Amino acid sequence: MNDSKEKIKNKLEEYGIEIFKEFKHDDEDVIMAEDMTISCRKDEVFVNFHVTTKPSKSARIILILKEIQDCKKVYIGDDFVFDKNGNFMDGEEAHKYYVNTMKQNTISEYMQQQAQIYYMNKMKTYNC
Repeated sequence: MNDSKEKIKNKLEEYGIEIFKEFKHDDEDVIMAEDMTISCRKDEVFVNFHVTTKPSKSARIILILKEIQDCKKVYIGDDFVFDKNGNFMDGEEAHKYYVNTMKQNTISEYMQQQAQIYYMNKMKTYNC
């Protein structure tokens, strides 16, 4: 196991950041944690944030990673999201998917509210 990966895991746990999954991909160790993926390659660290991650949280994570002396270089990659089928999307595609999903959810919620208002106003009520 990569020594810098171990130090990153310890640092994330120190700050109460939950780690969901770890695996090796090509020549990188990958850590999937809340709202991000971290790839470790020797003394380089690549961080990708979920599309919904707030900038303040992203900055906090970068500052936490900068505390690790073995991590000489920290790079920030594209935002990512997983679709309904679990497929990975990043960059502009992830932002478009997220915006479309939010539009669909907002329209669906609005339609449900309008139906509830209609039924409350039009339904015949009975006195007890």
